[in-house]
Amino acid sequence: FIINLIGEKLLTSVNLFANAALLICLPAAARAGPRALAVAFAAMGAFQGPIVPAVAGCQVWWMPLGAERAWATRVLSFGSVFFQIGASVLTPWLGNRLGWRRVCALFGTASLGVAAVWQLLAVSRPAQWRLWKLSEEEAALLEAARPDRDEAGTKGEGGKAEPTEAKLSLRELFSVRAARDVCLAQVAGNTFTYTFQVLGPTYFSEALGASPAEAG
Repeated sequence: FIINLIGEKLLTSVNLFANAALLICLPAAARAGPRALAVAFAAMGAFQGPIVPAVAGCQVWWMPLGAERAWATRVLSFGSVFFQIGASVLTPWLGNRLGWRRVCALFGTASLGVAAVWQLLAVSRPAQWRLWKLSEEEAALLEAARPDRDEAGTKGEGGKAEPTEAKLSLRELFSVRAARDVCLAQVAGNTFTYTFQVLGPTYFSEALGASPAEAG
């Protein structure tokens, strides 16, 4: 629904900038007390929520159909998992040496840099790309994969398929059971994952006597 209003790129930019700012402000929220910290984490979760559909919305425009789309999806998934594993190892190591407050500032500042690069370079649609010219073959593959075409391939002037607009209201979206199930699964999965990530190191440290680096 939000993508229909502002587009994938802007939604991702809001997500990146907001989470970076909240991460930098996290030590101040911790000093203010548990309620402020809870509000900060809730806000981070709210801004993180749209990132998956926003990135997926960009992908369907930028990935050709067929084997190349499957390969590109796997490469992106591997990159995401690789950096998540790397961050889970690097964060406790840095925290043990610099303190968790400096780690928040470090990652938050780096995230602001990534957000700035994204805002400057990224585009939602291949037609908006200006850094270099796509080859005719690339343009044809991306044109054939456009998700706004009708399935019948209605032909307009010159034999080209006419794009069709498909916009859903929020009520229409949640009237589909599959959409509700996906939202529920996403919320449940994130809840269990982040609960484990937050409470796991605390258990290892306090119950098993592990150092912060070992607990991480």
